[in-house]
Amino acid sequence: MPNDNYFDNFNGVIWVQPGGPNTISYPLLCSDIDGIDEPQGDVTGRFCLQADGTWETVNRTQGTPGEVTGDVVSWREKTRAWLEKVRADRCPVGIYVHHFHCGRADTFLNYENGQLLANSFVTNKSSSQNVRRRADQGENAEKNEQTFSLSAQPLSEEYWPLVGTVTDAQDEDNPLRDITTCTTPQCLGPCGSKESECKYLQVAADSSASPATANTYYSDDYAATWTTGATDPFLGGENIASIVCFSIDADTDRLVVALGTTRAGGPIVINYTGDGGAMWAGEVTLGATNGEYALHSGALFALDERHIWCCTDQANVYFSSDSGASWTAQSVPDAGASEGLYYVHFADANYGWAVGGQVATSGHFIQTTDGGAHWALATAEPEAKEGIWVSVIDSNRVWAGTDQGINVWYSNNWGTTWTERNLPSAPTETGDGRFIDEYCGFIGGFRTISAKYYPAMYRTFDGGYEWEVYTHGTSFSAAPTYYGINAIHVCGYNKVHAVGEQLTGGHSIVWTLKPAGETWD
Repeated sequence: MPNDNYFDNFNGVIWVQPGGPNTISYPLLCSDIDGIDEPQGDVTGRFCLQADGTWETVNRTQGTPGEVTGDVVSWREKTRAWLEKVRADRCPVGIYVHHFHCGRADTFLNYENGQLLANSFVTNKSSSQNVRRRADQGENAEKNEQTFSLSAQPLSEEYWPLVGTVTDAQDEDNPLRDITTCTTPQCLGPCGSKESECKYLQVAADSSASPATANTYYSDDYAATWTTGATDPFLGGENIASIVCFSIDADTDRLVVALGTTRAGGPIVINYTGDGGAMWAGEVTLGATNGEYALHSGALFALDERHIWCCTDQANVYFSSDSGASWTAQSVPDAGASEGLYYVHFADANYGWAVGGQVATSGHFIQTTDGGAHWALATAEPEAKEGIWVSVIDSNRVWAGTDQGINVWYSNNWGTTWTERNLPSAPTETGDGRFIDEYCGFIGGFRTISAKYYPAMYRTFDGGYEWEVYTHGTSFSAAPTYYGINAIHVCGYNKVHAVGEQLTGGHSIVWTLKPAGETWD
């Protein structure tokens, strides 16, 4: 029996996505692609000639990556080929190269390994064996061939099916509300040891009844183990709804947490720490409305130390430009009765959305193009339900999830119109969603199966047209208090961490999805 750990060149198929991300892809069943060149950046060394005539290496640096290129070759057909249309349109498209051993080649999600040539252009077209009207005795006719040369954006992404691993945060049984990372990836060198994305993680939880206080937990080994923070940021019986992390200098990361419980006698507060929770600096008041609090994991969003936003149950948005030390209220449109804001997210320092509303009754969607100096009501809302999460890709594209919504919504025109996208194995609720670029996104929530509630994660790598579903095999111990999976943190195309509520026979879930066989992080 052959070794199925490896692919041969018949174990694959090319897909083209003529309409760009989040549109249908088509298989090129009678086409070949041989080599794909992926320049990673040339290495330049600098040397100093020593007194003894030897050369000392001063440093070696890697330059910028280059365009990813490859040639797709096919026979000329009577009908117009997809890549001929792409060439004529002169628009960037997604090209997917999938490898598999079993199943149909014309099923997009039937793959064991895939490579995305993102935003590809056809840069050259050539043909051969076009016309031959002469032949010697014994010669046969050859098929006409076409070759389309592609140039895709640098650093193409590869992806694999994911498998899940569950850990728990020190036997925590209260819902885990949010997760963030404090890792800045770096190579071994003068700044310290090699560190990959998502090595250092922080999780925030709800509190048990007072006098118990809500805990934070940290991991310094990619979520393999967890340690309880030495001190807690809020009073007994008060929840932590949201947590963010960002660097404030070369050696210090700051954690900021938002109060997730109403205080009858006081306004919303945040707290922050620069030592992982060993000591908290002290509560900082955001506004003047007594009882105001943060509703969900997306209540805080930090682009960096100078751009931090917080949204609340009173539909207010607060902004900090000094690492959370002080906050100002931004001017927002009036909300309807009992409408709050659950989630705020920005693509950059200017383009952002905040979403919320009233449970199963109405939505409240607001947008800004200047960092929150001016907020406006969205031109249209996806449906008459509150927004639970939002992910802003750029100045045009936005994704959102709504309460009790089995599907999700997207807009390609900054919210002027919305389109519903059906998810496979439909979730009962989704609690968080995040796109890391125009192709790759994850959504977390739960599914109801035979009156039980199961953690569910969804991934897309084609911009949202096709979605994979990953369902954990153990149900939650009860109907979720919030959304089952309450928050996710995406580390790349092939890794996501999710946190949520208590599993049957276990503790509150910390769920890591990554390709099978990866043991190094």
